[in-house]
Amino acid sequence: MKKKGILLVVALAALLVAGALFFTRGGRDTGTSEAVASFVPENALALVTLNHLDQMADGFAATPLGHFFAKDTMHAILDDLKADAMRKDYDQLFDGIAQTLDHPAFRAVFGDDLTVVLLPPDMALLRDNPKLALQRSVATYATTQGASLASLLGNLVKGVTIEKETVEGLELNRIQVTDSSGRTNTFYGYSEGNVLLLAQDKAPVLAGVKAKKGGANLQAQSGYREAVAFWQKESAAAPMSTSYYNIAGMAALLPQLDALTGGEKKRQDFEKLATYASGIDYAYDVAFKSAKGLESKSRIRTRYDALHELVRNSVDISLASDSSPLSFLGEQSLLFYWITSWTPENLLKLVAEEDPEDYAKFQTQVQGVLGIPPEEAASSFGPRYGLVLNDIVQTKVSPMPDVAIFANVRNRANVEKLAGSVNQIVAPYGIAGTQQQVDQARLYTWPVMNEVGLVPSLGVDDHMLVLGAMQKTVQPLLAKSGRTGTLPQELMTILGTEMSADLTRANNAAVVFRPAKLAAKSQPLLTMLTSTTGRESVLSRELIKLMQSTEVMASACTVGKEQAEFHALWVPVAQDGTGAAAH
Repeated sequence: MKKKGILLVVALAALLVAGALFFTRGGRDTGTSEAVASFVPENALALVTLNHLDQMADGFAATPLGHFFAKDTMHAILDDLKADAMRKDYDQLFDGIAQTLDHPAFRAVFGDDLTVVLLPPDMALLRDNPKLALQRSVATYATTQGASLASLLGNLVKGVTIEKETVEGLELNRIQVTDSSGRTNTFYGYSEGNVLLLAQDKAPVLAGVKAKKGGANLQAQSGYREAVAFWQKESAAAPMSTSYYNIAGMAALLPQLDALTGGEKKRQDFEKLATYASGIDYAYDVAFKSAKGLESKSRIRTRYDALHELVRNSVDISLASDSSPLSFLGEQSLLFYWITSWTPENLLKLVAEEDPEDYAKFQTQVQGVLGIPPEEAASSFGPRYGLVLNDIVQTKVSPMPDVAIFANVRNRANVEKLAGSVNQIVAPYGIAGTQQQVDQARLYTWPVMNEVGLVPSLGVDDHMLVLGAMQKTVQPLLAKSGRTGTLPQELMTILGTEMSADLTRANNAAVVFRPAKLAAKSQPLLTMLTSTTGRESVLSRELIKLMQSTEVMASACTVGKEQAEFHALWVPVAQDGTGAAAH
């Protein structure tokens, strides 16, 4: 469990500043994607292209993320966490990636661009021999200036042997690459024009060539052609990565996953899971460097009438909503997040279907505590939920996050009943709840530690409910409920016109995160922890360094009946320390 926790923290750190890698190099033209697509079978499940890997890898060590993942840094973190046994595993992973990216053969073929394609696997083979099944399902592509594999590898790289092999009348290259440890890996390749096709098995190579010759390739798919147009339109600069996903194809394979685990119950579970993806056809995205930072734009194509009832209901709610919680976002906010999810009552239906007997007991227990059935309570609020963190304040005891969660209100009377039931629950613990009318809202408070400001509070009006650990957090937010929200001017300057507009019009989800500001606000908390434990946490120190490199991370999602659109922006702190707003 400890090992998993450490890996989770590392993964979260990578997500926080993954964009740092891309700032070491710009992108390239998308024209070559057309040539590659002609060799990709039309039933491909996914296609991901990365550009200029060699130059990005060369500059990675100098980035904040590169420093975090450096061996010395990770060794210090693991030692501090008493997980030094993981050093060997980490070093093997680090060295394996580094050796691959630095290998002359890899750079000769994929240094300029790398495209990875996933084809539908043989499900029976996946059960019996997963490694072979994946080898037969994954292919890699690269583009060159017309050079052959022999000229790229044979003359440039030591330890590479290339031989001809004829398979089904097609002449392939059998490539054997010997690494520094003396281990030999075998690949099969084919080159035509400016396209190179490589795989660890002959099957995906043959499938790619057949797709090219027969015309049943990705170029023939209208969804892929739409993706290419999107990449070219949305990335004013040359893209650093592009992706295309066949969601319908992936969903069609889900019921067959029971072959891996067996059992009728598993088959039914996978079939049910597949129904949630019904009506979702394909998706594509592009990442590129802009004047503001690293940007990513994505689109998911859907057929409204074919969507699962719960998904369609979420779309309806997003489209019908006439209010946005954007008014809760202030200049001081460190983290702001909201999302439109499934309604609570629909989620309860899923629970009831899974185990009717246990759900009946749950109904009785909840009604006994709340005074109303759980379905009635659930239908009183949501499905728009959010969180806002405005500060980390110093109390007489310790630093405390100034944070609140919120949700839209659908039945105010029921929400107030629920708030009233809390008084009965906490009374035996000596906590006397109070309530007061504040303008058009009702404010409920439960003083736990009044002397340090720990007064859990719930505010509710006709629009929103707001719950926080401190009354001074809840009351100002409640005063903004129902207002039309606008972005603070400072954020608009940092994010620019397009991202600001997308956050304002978002009807399904939005996030604004200020890592550098949060890092500064977290210092008193870290100081207290260091004083309490007698030592500084190496992991905390390194995470703070990562956060200090990022000014803003923002994303927005807007859904319609035919598509969902996403826009994300990562803005680094300016090297002069003045922040992105100075630009």
